[in-house]
Amino acid sequence: MAADWAPAFILNLIVNYSKTRHDKTELMSFWASCMLLHLGGSDHAIAFSLEDNDLWFRYAFTFVFMFLSSAYVFYLSFSQVNYLWIPNVLVFLAGIIKCYERARARFIGSMDKSITLSNPKYEDVVKRKSSEEPHNFRAGELDDVEVIQLAYTIFRAYKGVLVEHKFTFEEYGRIQQLLQNRTDLFAFRIAQAELEILHDVLYTKAQIFHESFGNSARSVYWVLLPAALASFSLLVRNNKQKQFDPFDVGLTYSLLIGGMFLDAIAFVILLYSSTFTIATMSRATSRPITWVVKFLKALKWPRPRALWCWRPSLQQFNLITYGLNRPPKAWECIIDSLHLTNYLDEMIYVKNKSLSPILEAEILRQVEIRLNRHDWDCNSYASTFTKCTSKFPVSKELDKNEFLIVWHIVTEIFYNVVDVPEENIGPDSRELNKFRECSKSLSDYMIYILIFRPFFMPVPNKKKIEETNNKIKELLHEKKNSSQQEACQEIMKKAAEGRIPQESFLYEAFKVVNCLQTESPWCQDRVKCWEIIHKTWIAILFDAAKCSAPRAHAQYLVRGGEILSLIWLLGANCGSMAQFSFFEDSDEENQASNMARLESIYY
Repeated sequence: MAADWAPAFILNLIVNYSKTRHDKTELMSFWASCMLLHLGGSDHAIAFSLEDNDLWFRYAFTFVFMFLSSAYVFYLSFSQVNYLWIPNVLVFLAGIIKCYERARARFIGSMDKSITLSNPKYEDVVKRKSSEEPHNFRAGELDDVEVIQLAYTIFRAYKGVLVEHKFTFEEYGRIQQLLQNRTDLFAFRIAQAELEILHDVLYTKAQIFHESFGNSARSVYWVLLPAALASFSLLVRNNKQKQFDPFDVGLTYSLLIGGMFLDAIAFVILLYSSTFTIATMSRATSRPITWVVKFLKALKWPRPRALWCWRPSLQQFNLITYGLNRPPKAWECIIDSLHLTNYLDEMIYVKNKSLSPILEAEILRQVEIRLNRHDWDCNSYASTFTKCTSKFPVSKELDKNEFLIVWHIVTEIFYNVVDVPEENIGPDSRELNKFRECSKSLSDYMIYILIFRPFFMPVPNKKKIEETNNKIKELLHEKKNSSQQEACQEIMKKAAEGRIPQESFLYEAFKVVNCLQTESPWCQDRVKCWEIIHKTWIAILFDAAKCSAPRAHAQYLVRGGEILSLIWLLGANCGSMAQFSFFEDSDEENQASNMARLESIYY
């Protein structure tokens, strides 16, 4: 946000100063052009949400306003002799290029422009696809650059899913054959590379640099800035007719050199970490670019994780922790009156956790299981929800989101009270700890999605969630700043004493924990108990991934929805047809044969 309002604010001050005073007109005009340069923003981050891209016209209007203001200040500078007009013009042109790049990147980063401009007719698609050359990828394991090449090919074919673009069976079948006989780890790498490419297309300038005009404009930009710096330095040193204030000269150098330094770093980061850049470079035929690709392959492309634009992670939010560490009541009222509650809660109480190899392998295994069972639909959680409500003493009036809250509390109590780590020693400890840790991570992640990213969930009910938060805060008021284990023990104690209303989610969780601990047929089998908890969370996770709108995956790609988007894309890559809509084939025999041929690829 500061990249938008700060240059505009400073330029407004410069305009007002230039209209009333004429002692620094050359430098004021030069600084105005520098503000236009800084309005262009960074190369590797043009937006933080799809809404920013959808408002590209507003940014273009701001750019036009800044352009006219800078030109006006430049005009005022000629009230006297302008000794700096040459570097001023050079920086002014560089600023126009920078702002054009950002406006253009936001324009093509909006969903309807970046994915597809129209929904083509069936005949046009068939004609276009029949003329394309077949894709040739070697069998077996691929290196990182080859994985990106394949991911880019799949992305170009599948990106229309995000805007409900219609596909032909030929399009779908051709891409599925590329992924045939690949390992699970390979499928995960492909999906991750596809999401990185999607991030680069929507939220960076990577796509601009691979347009002919954008590439040429950036080349001119890197000529203009050094030329402006050199000419400014020469004019300031050799100008004997006018002496500039040393502080003003130092400030001008800071604006120029600082801007060039930041642009160089951003450009290198974008080049080095952009999957889209590597993908488009690997498809080029010019000799210098092919040399760069060969060099990357020789180095095995050792890209540091710190430079990845997109990486899967699990945001963790816990209702018990939130209740234990709530701020004072007066502070809560102030925050709520400013409508900053959700923002500050997410900033303070949400922790980031990387995706563990164990959970990664479990997700891949569950994708394969569901595809083999033809179970890639939105009803798997519904069936699991029905089974849980029939097996455990929970209220039949609970909906799926309310059950999610209950199951979160059940998992937390079981994790901290019923089954502590010291007891997990034995022949089945490895399996038990896997279920235990995966369930804990998924529990905190899904409650985060429900509260802070409700667009992913089928039927969000924020009122019920707020009531539960208030109840937990009230219950744990005396236990503030105590440990998580003590808080869970307090919940169990008060529920057993009947001091918790029976219609509350906490009491529902107490009944489930008590059933798992003492009444169920597997009450003595800790592995079985955690397996049930784990399977329920897996079903909830897959339900949220499969049933959410395609736009949600693009919207929250780097804002908490990474794992859900990864699962959604893994299903599409591994043969699920639930995410696709196809052109209707009037010939029923052809349609049936197409379906049979496609299903034979994986099933």
